[in-house]
Amino acid sequence: AAMAAWLDQWPPGTVIAGAVADEASLNLRQDAVDALGRLGVLTDLRGRFRWSHAFIGVAGAAPGTALDAAGLLRPAQVNIGPALNGPQVYGQLNAIVVEPQ
Repeated sequence: AAMAAWLDQWPPGTVIAGAVADEASLNLRQDAVDALGRLGVLTDLRGRFRWSHAFIGVAGAAPGTALDAAGLLRPAQVNIGPALNGPQVYGQLNAIVVEPQ
């Protein structure tokens, strides 16, 4: 419920990226799946224990328009622009907030 409320607070056109850190299927409810759908995300992790999931969506987008990847055996990844991979690339991104000035 908290994730659904957080996702629904953003105005249309807001770009939102997310990824599963470990396990998301057991606590995922219909309200959260619906909120992800309003970002254009199609993946529903319910019933997919320990699957990876990553997405980049836009608030108010049509279903299926988000960059959306999920998988059982490998980390999911989505990217805009050139992929960042190699021995010198590492890090963690928890959130990006862009506020008007």
